[in-house]
Amino acid sequence: MSVGELMHSCPSFHNQVSKGKQSKVQLITTRMRNELTPTVVDRASTICDWIKAKPSAAPHDLSDKFLTGTVVAKAYLNKYR
Repeated sequence: MSVGELMHSCPSFHNQVSKGKQSKVQLITTRMRNELTPTVVDRASTICDWIKAKPSAAPHDLSDKFLTGTVVAKAYLNKYR
């Protein structure tokens, strides 16, 4: 969202920025692409998929990849193998 769009949609913001002055400029909104929607990444399923792809991985490998620590990595390996 640009400043012009904010000024157009919010009169109080427009008054703060323009200090009550009027302009003859027309607001032209051009979108080059659609806004990206955030995707939810499930950490446990990502780790499970990684373990399935690398069944011979050691706890240190998992720990280095996902920054979990070796104790947590061992627990994930025991759970998903």
